[in-house]
Amino acid sequence: MNVQIAKCAIAVTAALASINAFAQLTPPTAGTLNIWYKAPLAGATVSGTLSLDKCYVRGVGVTRVDFYLDSTLVSSDTNVADGMSCVLDTTKFANGTHQLKAVARNAAGATYNEVVAINIKNTVTPPPPPPPPVVNPPVTPPVGTLTPPGSGALNIWWKAPSAGQAVKGTLSLANCYIRGNGVTKVDFFLDSTPIGSDTNMADGMSCVLDTTKFANGAHQLKATARNAAGATYNEVVSINIQNTVTPPPPPATTPPTVSLTAPAAGATVSGLLAYAANATDNAGVARVDFFVDATALGSKTAAPYSGSLDTTRLADGAHVVQAVAYDAQGLSATSQVSVNVKNALPSTGTKAIATFESIGLYWTPGTDPGAGGCEVKYRKSGDTTWQDGLAMWYDARNSECRGSLVQLSQNTTYEVQLNLPGQAPSRALTATTWNETLPIAKTVAVPSGSSTLNITEGGSASGYVLYTADPGGSTIDVNNAQDYNVAISAPYVILRGFTLKGARINAVNVTAGTDVVIENNDISDWGRPSGRMSAAGYMIGTNMDSGISARCSSTFTMERSIIQRNKIHHPRYGSMSWGEAHPSGPNAVFFSECGGNHVFRYNELYSSPGHYFMDAYGGEENFGLKGMPNADSDLYGNSISQAWDDGIESEGANRNVRVWGNYFDNTGTAVATTATSVGPIYIWRNVWNRNRVNELVSLDNDSRLQMFKAGNGGGYGDGRRYMFHNTMLQTPPPAGSTLTLGGGEGLSGPSPHEPMVNTISRNNIFHVFKSWWSSFNTQGGAGDDLDYDLYNAAVAGITGPEPHGILGTPIYAPGNGPASDAGGMYQLAPNSPGFDKGARIPNFNDSFNGAAPDMGAHEAGTPAMKFGVNQ
Repeated sequence: MNVQIAKCAIAVTAALASINAFAQLTPPTAGTLNIWYKAPLAGATVSGTLSLDKCYVRGVGVTRVDFYLDSTLVSSDTNVADGMSCVLDTTKFANGTHQLKAVARNAAGATYNEVVAINIKNTVTPPPPPPPPVVNPPVTPPVGTLTPPGSGALNIWWKAPSAGQAVKGTLSLANCYIRGNGVTKVDFFLDSTPIGSDTNMADGMSCVLDTTKFANGAHQLKATARNAAGATYNEVVSINIQNTVTPPPPPATTPPTVSLTAPAAGATVSGLLAYAANATDNAGVARVDFFVDATALGSKTAAPYSGSLDTTRLADGAHVVQAVAYDAQGLSATSQVSVNVKNALPSTGTKAIATFESIGLYWTPGTDPGAGGCEVKYRKSGDTTWQDGLAMWYDARNSECRGSLVQLSQNTTYEVQLNLPGQAPSRALTATTWNETLPIAKTVAVPSGSSTLNITEGGSASGYVLYTADPGGSTIDVNNAQDYNVAISAPYVILRGFTLKGARINAVNVTAGTDVVIENNDISDWGRPSGRMSAAGYMIGTNMDSGISARCSSTFTMERSIIQRNKIHHPRYGSMSWGEAHPSGPNAVFFSECGGNHVFRYNELYSSPGHYFMDAYGGEENFGLKGMPNADSDLYGNSISQAWDDGIESEGANRNVRVWGNYFDNTGTAVATTATSVGPIYIWRNVWNRNRVNELVSLDNDSRLQMFKAGNGGGYGDGRRYMFHNTMLQTPPPAGSTLTLGGGEGLSGPSPHEPMVNTISRNNIFHVFKSWWSSFNTQGGAGDDLDYDLYNAAVAGITGPEPHGILGTPIYAPGNGPASDAGGMYQLAPNSPGFDKGARIPNFNDSFNGAAPDMGAHEAGTPAMKFGVNQ
């Protein structure tokens, strides 16, 4: 997600609802009335409050379900489309065996009962001592219940401080914040004392805790999250306050004075915004805290009281900047101003930005070219024949044409001409693609060891510093005693050929430097426990601990990284599946708020049950103008499997990002692009095999997700997406199952609140596992253009799609399709729907066989596709 996860920062039930998560496995028979318990199981031992997926039934012909414990009515549910959930507070009943009964009714008033026996076992604790009398009783967090599936899941987890941490002074921003999904507001409490609220979901929810106002010793730091429906969810960590006790200052009765001197009230602001305040007090100012809306920006304990805010992390519109001054006695004063954030997309002028096989193009033509965009032609330097590229998309938000040339030769100079439709070329430029062979200024051979390899010496564009394993191989196994196997804080570095194991947090941690190459390494067994066990019985890892990690900032912007031919696998702990909440756990590769122009290719990302990734490739912020991989970047030739959420989380700017030729298996989605705030992003010739979402149910009962999650959200979106020549497989069911194993949707927005917009789809095979669901669902979005696709289910949320599309099921050549698995053969048979029926797309399918391109990822008569390190 962004941390936001924000990566990903989509509520689980909203995502599941978008694909009929609780729909029946088969269409109900007319007049039938039947229900069956999904949870709890007969004989289960339970405690606390049961709700959501801990207590629900499925059924057919049902209009209402009443739930009873023994003879006591505990709740009712009429939301039959999403499964029928109970809300049972077991602490209100005696420990021991009870009967949990569900009484279903249909529209005619007929009833059907289903009963399971459960064993209530709550820990009995003595009542707490009475609270001391107070004039104004403290506000206590409300006790809420999770809302039923379908109306928005609610979950949060602490990022800082960690459980048991000793703290002092003021905690704010990165020292005190949580992440979550389905959240509209978070209230923070120390013990029972409220310490602030936050509603800025895009940036994580932060508290401001002045620990000096509380006694030293153990305390409970609680976050109470709320969703739009008013439901609440609490998360608690224990902390140990250890402040140095100083004599109290002389008494004072006069509060400080404070006034914001910047920004000006009512100003329209963008980019980096400076804020400042003047503050005075007769006994001295202790500190000044700054906020935007309810989000803490920082605290200053001495003049000048100032700082800066990146407004691109805020949605456009009105925001309040606030300064709160405190004196030594805790007396305070506040000053605030309203500003209007309006971040225009940057205009980059005419330029070309290359990678090994692609060139991103930018041109401000001065005239709106219309829906057709700006035309582009290209050729290798010295050739006489020009070739057509796909027209560049015109973005009216900043009057710029943007687009990419793809499938180019490496280390080659290209000439490019740009023009308005029907006119002569008016701009010309050249660009040279990257060279596979990098210059080496120095080689450092590193033997095996058990300590962190700290790389502080780098090179320059004229010569990299290569850190390489011994000829026989080098293993750096820190055996959970060091945070990292390798720490890189220098530019122009190559890390090659190591086996990296046992890191406590991240295997490779990049904290400074551009032009970092990480290649041919075997990376495994990293990460911390979160302290939470999954319902499936394994330890959940700490969110976003990663095989390769780069957390960038305003002082460190990583660009031109190359991550290639690595095996990144088996983190020490796993991620929970969507069956419990939004997945949370380790990543294979994680980039946060970094620059662009990266290449991620030929890597193998995989694991096994109990050690799944959250996202394989992931990052943050998903809702913003950066994200992962940000801009001018390529992800191709990868083999990606075992991720409960996204195989590739390409979310944020997606400005001239290209994703092609990847193989996905056992992932929640293949590629997520919610949101794409700038664009364009090109996604073509990818193959998605098995889809798994909920490990707590059988294969047939797994609700599945979409191959491409493609929505807007958080005030960000509207960038262009192109989806060309992708294939969605349906592997036959194993013994004991009846349904095929592929995904539940092809291309869709995740919910009506995050619709798909400005998306072009051509020549894809979207074969879903239930033909009565949907292959496409725009969720009511605008500006989408869907055509020439082969699909077997409905096209929802859009009028008049697919005039040349084919409603049908692919037939693969012998040994191709699901039979090939990861073997790279996915060609259609000549008698298949979609064979020779695709649309011509300049620069993307120039070399096709037959009368027209085939639909899907693999053109008939071409070599096998290759994925992973062996290419």
